[in-house]
Amino acid sequence: MVICEHNSNSITCPAGHLIQIASASYGRTSKGTCWNILNRDTNCKSSTSLNIVKSICDGNNACSLEATNRVYGDPCVGTYKYLTVVYICHESDEKSLIICEHYSHSLTCPDDKKLEIVSANYGRTAPSSGGTCPTSLDMDTNCRAPTSSSIVQSQCEGKSTCSLRASNDVYGDPCVGTYKYLRVVYKCSSIG
Repeated sequence: MVICEHNSNSITCPAGHLIQIASASYGRTSKGTCWNILNRDTNCKSSTSLNIVKSICDGNNACSLEATNRVYGDPCVGTYKYLTVVYICHESDEKSLIICEHYSHSLTCPDDKKLEIVSANYGRTAPSSGGTCPTSLDMDTNCRAPTSSSIVQSQCEGKSTCSLRASNDVYGDPCVGTYKYLRVVYKCSSIG
């Protein structure tokens, strides 16, 4: 998938499948892709592209991506850039939950299964234009509370149900002034 600068596009997998990002690059490595008169620098890549795209899309059934300097920085000023993403849709028993800031939600597994936390992040890694906890306070989309996974694991791992709250009181405030959310990827695993 290629998204030319200042545009957006979505990745959607079939039901029961999740996105796995294989590669992502924001910049310009070809004169012909997303042709523009401002395509002189063809050795241009944002070093954060892969991590940002993975944080927005990995483990979700669908995600929305923007090709903008606001998300990835500007690796080559004055050059018209594009975002290239390679992904696969894989069948999975993983589930993803997003809890907007100031709200609570429960994770629940059937009685014969226990929660296994795959990943968690409190912050913001997606612009609200993609539909994730809409707000005008989404300037920082590279926002992660470093203790998110360990806190969620300590509250939920190995239990059949747990309640989580998306709050600065729990995770700290990794990006002051940005409306945040808690994204949890989890599985329900068999006991024993």
